[in-house]
Amino acid sequence: MLIENNVPLSKITTYKLDGMVDLVYYPDSVDELIDLLHSFRANNNKYILIGNGSNVIVSNEFDGAVICTKRLNKMSCQNDCVVEVECGVLNADLVNLSIKNEYRGVEFLIGIPGSVGAGVRNNVGAFGCSMADIVMAVQYIDCNGNVKWCDAKECEFGYRDSVFKNMQNVVLRIKIKLKKGKKCKILSAIASNSKERMEKQPCGFSCGSVFKNPRGLYAGALIEGVGIKGLGLGDAEISEKHGNFIINKGCAKSTDVLKLIEIAKLLVYNKYNIMLETEVEIIK
Repeated sequence: MLIENNVPLSKITTYKLDGMVDLVYYPDSVDELIDLLHSFRANNNKYILIGNGSNVIVSNEFDGAVICTKRLNKMSCQNDCVVEVECGVLNADLVNLSIKNEYRGVEFLIGIPGSVGAGVRNNVGAFGCSMADIVMAVQYIDCNGNVKWCDAKECEFGYRDSVFKNMQNVVLRIKIKLKKGKKCKILSAIASNSKERMEKQPCGFSCGSVFKNPRGLYAGALIEGVGIKGLGLGDAEISEKHGNFIINKGCAKSTDVLKLIEIAKLLVYNKYNIMLETEVEIIK
């Protein structure tokens, strides 16, 4: 297991905000991850678990350790278009595996920079699809340290939600049920999704969508409606291209991003009486 000291957050998160963490653990196997979780919990050590660090803001107040699953990247194809992956597998690698084997069903993941484990935890989705549509079963470790498998119904999937949002239920492995498809059609769908992302979403360091969409509405449109697209604090800026993105233009501080989040929430609430809920996870 690799253990690093004094690691800049820019190394382990896509937002690349300021700040450091004292210790980062990189388990080399699921068994090492299980042992590490047992040890941390038994000693009441403060920690967070991340995959590719694409949906988190870690504030400078955080004083715990980080467990990063990026080395847990094994994948295997089973019978009937079932793929089993470890929690640290990147969405991009799962998409590439599906192309190679002519499996369809994961095209919506193209351009989502996270890991599959985090995707299950947050039930990520795009283009009318989500992880709930393809997950067959999940292996996880529960709050008592027991390792279990559960089927998709037991995952309690909701909009950007699952039973695994409780940090005590940690995703270890996932079985994904796909369908056989023609490579040309799979590639066409991926290209179409990629093009739409490029047209609608801004470039630059970010966490993706900052807020969940309220039912029947779009958070980006609400933020645009209060006139704060382009508002910046330091190197943090509410994107002029898409109101639901806050971009790090270079050396943004987590405090400035968090201030912009609060400004957006307050102004949207004052104008529309809607309290925006963050999709990004804020760790303090």
